[in-house]
Amino acid sequence: MSYVWEYFLQLNRKRSSNGFSANPISYTEMLSYFELNKICVSPEEIRLLDMLDNIMLDHHAEEAQKQSKKKK
Repeated sequence: MSYVWEYFLQLNRKRSSNGFSANPISYTEMLSYFELNKICVSPEEIRLLDMLDNIMLDHHAEEAQKQSKKKK
């Protein structure tokens, strides 16, 4: 399943931001990526990408919270 990690890394590089933090990778972004690269993915692979994305967003939120506490 290392290829799913590669998909995630590619999608992560193109993720948008709201100015305060990173946005989740949208299904629209995933669909575009897979269509452009002619990749057929399964629902399980999409779920794995969602899980990886949630882990990354949680990590960034925790880091931002730590940085905020350091500034006080």
